[in-house]
Amino acid sequence: MSLKHLENKELVESTKRALNILSKAEANVLRHFQEIEGRRLWTGAGSLYKYIAATFGLTADQIYPRLQAMRLMRAVPEVEKKIEEGALSVTNALKAQQAFTSESKERVVSLEEKRQVLDTLSHASTKEADHILAQKYPETQKPCEKIKPVAQNQNLIQFYVDDVTLKQIEELKAKYSHQMPSGKMEDLIKILIQHDNRQPKPRKRLAIKTRSRHIPMAVKRELEKTRHLGCDHLIDGSGQRCGSKHFLQLDHIHEYSRGGTNEAHNLRWMCGFHNRHRFKTRSGAAKSASLFQSR
Repeated sequence: MSLKHLENKELVESTKRALNILSKAEANVLRHFQEIEGRRLWTGAGSLYKYIAATFGLTADQIYPRLQAMRLMRAVPEVEKKIEEGALSVTNALKAQQAFTSESKERVVSLEEKRQVLDTLSHASTKEADHILAQKYPETQKPCEKIKPVAQNQNLIQFYVDDVTLKQIEELKAKYSHQMPSGKMEDLIKILIQHDNRQPKPRKRLAIKTRSRHIPMAVKRELEKTRHLGCDHLIDGSGQRCGSKHFLQLDHIHEYSRGGTNEAHNLRWMCGFHNRHRFKTRSGAAKSASLFQSR
């Protein structure tokens, strides 16, 4: 449909109406998922996630955030209206639900507290939401360190530092600027490693709090109940499950490196072939997106 015939003012108003329809549709999808869960239509598939994937052909990135938003909507009824009005995005609802879940492992997060936090997230961007939640829950919102191979002889290292450490890093870059004209962090790290190798000295062991990939035994026992169904991969185009029962591995639906949990609803059985295939497909898509954004 062409919009070239619209005047500027008409185009702006038309865009507002389209966004309003989108917000209402998003809230409506969450209500449908909630009703499907309530009627337990998913029992034959083993989980609500698997049922939605098989029935509606949605991907993990489309399902997981909406299921988390749906659970937040069930816990805090006001969320439905916020999403419907466009005040709260599904992405920010996901971030809030993950923060509440993490914090609840240490203490009880009251309904009133959740409401107050969600009020501060109204009309916030994803970056602003990260900042708000990090300030409110500094311990549980600390992202884990990530090291990921991206190409041959190339690795992505991602970690977070506080303001003091960042200032110290900038001072080191200034100190060694004559040896690193590019100013790249990679060059600074190489210089510091070379300097350390020339002057070996005792090092203090730092206790770094990291997430664990260990899957609790209770979760494994629950997942064993669905092992007989075989590989959960949906074959492209056919909508049929692979079903292979050979070399089955537990796979994170929402990737562990992106904050996915070791809870049963975020795990599924995959044969070795399709587990590797999913990783290669995901890596290829991420590289394509990165190239597109750099243009």
